Formats: sequence, C-alpha cells, structure tokens
Amino acid sequence: MDIMESMDEKESLISMIESCFAYGEEAKNSRSYDKYIKPFKDEMSEIEFNSIYEDTIKDLKENYVIKKDVYIDSEGCSYNELVKRS
Repeated sequence: MDIMESMDEKESLISMIESCFAYGEEAKNSRSYDKYIKPFKDEMSEIEFNSIYEDTIKDLKENYVIKKDVYIDSEGCSYNELVKRS
C-alpha cells in the first residue's frame, strides 16, 4: 500500500468513527463498531488501527458534543451532528 492509499484509509476510518460516535455506536462492543469500524483492521496494521481509533475517540470525547435530531428527512429518519466545543 502506498502513502496515498494509506492516507485515504486513515481518513476513511476517522470519518467512520466520527459517524458511529455521533450515534453512540463507537464502542468496541457495539454492533456499528463490528459492522463499520472493525473492517478497517484488515486494511492496516493492528497497531496503526488501534492508534487511530483511540486517538480519534479521545479527541471526539474531549472536543465535541453530539447535537441530536438536527434534521429529519422525508422518511422520518433523524440525523445527529458533531459540534466542536468552543
């Protein structure tokens, strides 16, 4: 894997962790972790994966709040948003 592919995987993993976090499903024992986050382990080393996961979770918990139900679509699905603390 070259540097650009590695960066894309890292950015994709961070984005997926953020999405799962916004809906309270980022924990290692959650269904969303198993379905959406864990597959990234196959694309990078376990050390790199764990480092990115732990650093991202720490950053999210320390620096963001979850704003719930910011948008409801025509099918009634509601969406959350991560808002950076000021």
